[in-house]
Amino acid sequence: MNFGLEEIHILQKHIIDKCLEYRKPVIVATQLLESMTEKPVPTRAEVVDVSIAVESGVDALMLTGETSIGKNPIDAVSWLIKIINFVEKNSLIRNFDHIALKARRNLDHVQLKFVKGVLELAEDINGKLIVFSMHGNTAKRVSSLRPIVPVYVGSQNMKILRKLSILWGIHPIYIESQNYEEGLQKTLAKSIEQGFVNYGDYVVLTYGLKEPKQKVEIQRITG
Repeated sequence: MNFGLEEIHILQKHIIDKCLEYRKPVIVATQLLESMTEKPVPTRAEVVDVSIAVESGVDALMLTGETSIGKNPIDAVSWLIKIINFVEKNSLIRNFDHIALKARRNLDHVQLKFVKGVLELAEDINGKLIVFSMHGNTAKRVSSLRPIVPVYVGSQNMKILRKLSILWGIHPIYIESQNYEEGLQKTLAKSIEQGFVNYGDYVVLTYGLKEPKQKVEIQRITG
C-alpha cells in the first residue's frame, strides 16, 4: 500500500494515537535530524518535527543515520536532548490531558485498573511513584498510562531495566533483591541516595498485584 507524502503527518498522528489507545510502546524514527549527518546544527523544520513528536506522547525518538554514519553524532544526540527537554518543560504539559485520556480509557483487566488507581493517587498528592518489578510488567503498565509524575522502577534484572529505560516516564534503578518487599524498600533507599527523592517528598510505593494481598504504601520522606 502506498501513501502520498502529504498524508505522512496525519498517518503518523493516527498511528501514535492508536498506540496510546491500545497502550503499545511507540517510537518515532523518521530522519528527525537528517541534516546533521553533514551539519552540526539542525534545521528549523527538523526542530519542529522533533517537537511535534514529543507533544504527541511517544515513548522515544530514535536517530539512525545521524549517529551511525553522520559526521556529528554527539551533536545530534545533544540537540535531540535539548529539544526534548524544552518541549517537555514548556508545551507537553498543555497536551497531557489529551494524551492521558487516550491512554487511560477502556481499561480491560484488573491489573491495569490497579495501576491506574495507584498512579492517579500519586498524581493527586503530587508524589513520586516507586515500583519494584521483577519482570517489568507493572512498570510497563504504569508507563502505558502516561504518568505525569516521576516513576522510579527497581529491578534485579538489568536486561529488563534496559528495555524499560526507553518507555515513557520510567527511571530504572538496579537493585539486588529476590523478593518484592525487600526490593521495594531498596528501590526507595536508592532513590533517596541518588537524589531522585528528597526529604519532604510524598512517595507511593507498590509492586503490583500479588496474591493474596496487594502492596500500596504512602510515605512522606522525613530526615
